[in-house]
Amino acid sequence: MDVYQILADLTTTPGVTGHEEAVAQVVEGYFRKFTQRITRDPLGNVMGHMGDHGPKLIVCCHMDEVGMIVTKIEEDGMLRLRPAGGVDARILPGMEVVVHGKRPIPAVIGAVPPHLTGNEEPKAYTFPDLLCDTGLSPLQVKEEIAVGDYVTYNLIPPARLQNGRVSGKSFDDRSLIAVEILAMEMLKDKALNCQVAFTGTTQEEVGQWGAMIATERYQADLGFAMDVTHSPSPGTVRYRTTPLELIDLSVGTNLHPKLYRWLREICDREGLPYEVHSCVGATGTDAFRMQMQNGGIPVCLASLPLKYMHSSVEIIDLATLENCAKLLAAFILELDEHWEEKLCLDD
Repeated sequence: MDVYQILADLTTTPGVTGHEEAVAQVVEGYFRKFTQRITRDPLGNVMGHMGDHGPKLIVCCHMDEVGMIVTKIEEDGMLRLRPAGGVDARILPGMEVVVHGKRPIPAVIGAVPPHLTGNEEPKAYTFPDLLCDTGLSPLQVKEEIAVGDYVTYNLIPPARLQNGRVSGKSFDDRSLIAVEILAMEMLKDKALNCQVAFTGTTQEEVGQWGAMIATERYQADLGFAMDVTHSPSPGTVRYRTTPLELIDLSVGTNLHPKLYRWLREICDREGLPYEVHSCVGATGTDAFRMQMQNGGIPVCLASLPLKYMHSSVEIIDLATLENCAKLLAAFILELDEHWEEKLCLDD
């Protein structure tokens, strides 16, 4: 499949955390290319099921994106916003956005320039400093937009950069949804000795709630979480980042050590470049909630490095994305009824 087209379809569809209905339809459409066994749950998670016997694996990649919510409409029709998820107000001035009112409405985010404040010293803007301008009259705004409507970064396709890199919005975590889709394609004609629920989860950005519900309802035996992680850029600390060319394998307190070793063995054998990232606490990903469901299950985490997280210009490497899909597919092909023996911890 054309991975760029998958990314374009996923990222040009709105789905701010808690409002994932539209992107869920796109995810389901792609899952249906490889399985007709699709389920939804009350929290909006989408599951595509493959395999009919053996241990039950849940793969979790979240569909929701960070965005904003309209909190007030000023008398002149300007909108006041607050973040839904981790949006950095410093990146917003001058940005094109879409207000999802009665219809999608293009808008821009501005602030009072220093020329008019008497303060010529540059400063970092905060949300109270910012206004969202649709160009509509105050009457039109009140007819078409309401407090509680959500706002996304502009819904434009990713930009193709050099050396197999692409840049766009909501690669966190739509790029890993693309990994699931590619893995499903790799497995479509394979005999599986496990049952897999490829899952697009909701509300990860505000607490990983979708993964918690999906894992428990599926009664998973083990879980595989996939998310993005930070890649180096000027000003970052190297030991806290992973280069774009490498899969990030996480090892740490809420991740099963033998599952981690299993993934590492696959990467070594298949020639998939990777780096190890140690986690001394909760990972801040779906893996954290997955581990605590169904009485406690073994969970692993593999991540795709990304630059400029939670912005409209996130950057990923397409070759690394495809390597993540190869890792996921290889793991699923090896998973069988002997999984507990492989994961049993040494005394």
